[in-house]
Amino acid sequence: MSRPTIEEGHLRHCMLFFDQGLKANEAVKKINDTYGDVLKLNKCHRWFKKFKNGNRNLEDVERKGRPQKLDDDILRAMVDSDPRQTIRELSLKVSCPWSTVQDHLHRIGKVYRQGIWVPHELTETALDQRRTICASLLSRTKKYKDNPPEEPIETS
Repeated sequence: MSRPTIEEGHLRHCMLFFDQGLKANEAVKKINDTYGDVLKLNKCHRWFKKFKNGNRNLEDVERKGRPQKLDDDILRAMVDSDPRQTIRELSLKVSCPWSTVQDHLHRIGKVYRQGIWVPHELTETALDQRRTICASLLSRTKKYKDNPPEEPIETS
């Protein structure tokens, strides 16, 4: 059964409210009774511990291991300016892990084909070319069926 989606910030506000007199397991029970299975006990324990230490900030803090944010527009501009760059070269330029760059390239619809980054989807021109080629092949097949070539003449 899938878990219902509820904003993380709302859950944190609920935990802060219930921290005023309930234990973590009681707060989890009340929140899950209201919204469905949206909160785990260990998460509630972590937040209650933060609240007890005087930290009532409900926002996520930047952590050392968290991947940097990468702007898709900047990456798209870099790839468009030089489509022959590898993921490694791009990751060094933007100071992000290569896996992050790879994910963002996939998100903006770029694939690496024959040494260059190209759009994953067909352009109108490429689509028209494919239609023309298919029509040509179909007409060639029909022409062959209607008028097969003569038997080849053997030479000795």
